Amino acid sequence: MSNKPRHPHRKTLNQQLAKLFRPWHRRLGIASALLVVMVSISGILINHSNQLAIDSSHVTQAWLLDHYGIKPPNEIKIFQTTPLLAITDNLLWLNDKRILEANAPLISAMVY
Repeated sequence: MSNKPRHPHRKTLNQQLAKLFRPWHRRLGIASALLVVMVSISGILINHSNQLAIDSSHVTQAWLLDHYGIKPPNEIKIFQTTPLLAITDNLLWLNDKRILEANAPLISAMVY
């Protein structure tokens, strides 16, 4: 008597499950690989932000400023250009550094 299977065309349960899950396994693997690549690239950019001058660039996208609730100032006054001395609402700026935040709107400023 031979050891031939009774139903040669019937697939085993493991083969059927493998055929069913293989496309999903491939898709999930590709998606997770893309996520790992994206996290790696963003981590490298954050780690080297000083060398790439990313930390000193200003955000100008309106949708991003709106998302974080950053509104443009109501009033801008420039008193001196070299070095830049300016007031925006209740903030005093010297060049690009905020040097004072007052409790009320500022009226004037001068270099002392």
